[in-house]
Amino acid sequence: MILQRVIFCVLSELIIACASRNYSAQCKSPQMVYLLRVIQGEGLRLTCPNLECRCVNNDSLINWFKKENNGIQSITTEENQRVYYQGVVLYFLPLSLNDTGLYITQWWHNPLKCTEFKTEIVVDEKFHPKQLYRKFTEQVDILPLECPVWQEKGENITWHKDFHLIPNESGNKLKVYLPQDDAKGIYTCVCAWEHHGQIFHTSGSYQVLEKDHFVDFPPTFIQPTNNSVVTVDQGTKVKLNCLVFFGTLKGSSVYWMRDNNKLDGNTRMENDSMQSIVTIHQVSKKDLRYNYCCIATSPYILDFVCITLKTRDGKLYDAYVIYQQDSNGDKTERKVDYFVNKVLTDVLENACGFKLYIHGRDDLPGEDCTEFIEERMQLSRRLIAVLPSGVSQSPGVMTPLFFDWHVGLHQVLIEHELRVILIQLEEMKGYSHLPLALQHLLQKTPPLKWDGASGRATHPSSSFWKKLRYMMPVPSDSRSRDVQ
Repeated sequence: MILQRVIFCVLSELIIACASRNYSAQCKSPQMVYLLRVIQGEGLRLTCPNLECRCVNNDSLINWFKKENNGIQSITTEENQRVYYQGVVLYFLPLSLNDTGLYITQWWHNPLKCTEFKTEIVVDEKFHPKQLYRKFTEQVDILPLECPVWQEKGENITWHKDFHLIPNESGNKLKVYLPQDDAKGIYTCVCAWEHHGQIFHTSGSYQVLEKDHFVDFPPTFIQPTNNSVVTVDQGTKVKLNCLVFFGTLKGSSVYWMRDNNKLDGNTRMENDSMQSIVTIHQVSKKDLRYNYCCIATSPYILDFVCITLKTRDGKLYDAYVIYQQDSNGDKTERKVDYFVNKVLTDVLENACGFKLYIHGRDDLPGEDCTEFIEERMQLSRRLIAVLPSGVSQSPGVMTPLFFDWHVGLHQVLIEHELRVILIQLEEMKGYSHLPLALQHLLQKTPPLKWDGASGRATHPSSSFWKKLRYMMPVPSDSRSRDVQ
């Protein structure tokens, strides 16, 4: 029994030691990010932002990390360094502008379970209004202010009003008499503390305002909903819209982030709300890999919601169009080419918003024919097949089909992965000139017949186009859409 306990303890220490060197451990991570704005040159003793975590006495259960440009980096425990940690306290001796960033506290509850807490630190060169811990408008006779940076570790405290020393005030609480005309202003508590024989200063400020001059509202996300999934189509233009209600809260901001990188977007005020819009001009596979988070910051807190992008069915095209590109008769060839590259595109793409792939128009130079035809068909929701004419070079000889026809018929008849729409442009005396596979398909799926001589041949509301649209999927509509 004693040996088992020893082995368990050794393994526990080994797991924790490995976790302290490697950030790859999957820890539970609450969404809340704590925001702290500080001043360059001051000292900072940052404690774990979670109240339970602060009470952990075993230093080996706590690890600290910082997110750098090249990834998550562990922070040293060497006390001779300017920035190091000891258990639940992270020391900055003193703060530098380069210390701005995201800090992660990793708390191991047991060898197999851990939780992470995140703190966003912003280091300013000098005092900034966004550093205010709180703004007060309470209409009471006496407003007690408690030093926000006091840690009950023997600090010497001084109080300042509008950055001028208040004489004879050295306690951790300051009473402000609001009926006085000069009560409003910025009140700053400065703590002086010693560390290894060196004196450091840490400050925290409040602002006292007149009644109704300031109304405090925490950030409230109107849209989007957290953890929602937004359906998009690859290759389309998408706008990500984030709207946050702040009330009359000053010093707030809203922006989008992807993979911990801030995205360029347009931000504007709308009544008491702030809106941030990011445009993805052409959704790619890479864009679908990430979470998109809308960040809302106020003088007191940083909060966010995240969404993911997902394609409807992984398809890129509404239909792949196949046709014989070099028919036996010049007149027939011109008619087929006119229908496919002019009529079909004008009605289905331009008027109805469908996205078509047409071989010869959309393939790229240098692509391998056999590979890209099959790939493009797999990315299509329908197969539109314009039937070859009945003209043949020799009586009784079947019209040969190109490779894309064979791939398409295989997808329809064998794999059952594509629904086919057959279109006939000319009158035919039977279909015996067509390959047997296509004849079999025609027995199951009668073709739509297009009358090019009709006055409504190119009108989207004609009977032919209504039937064709009914057989098509919901159009992608590659024109821009707003995602909300």
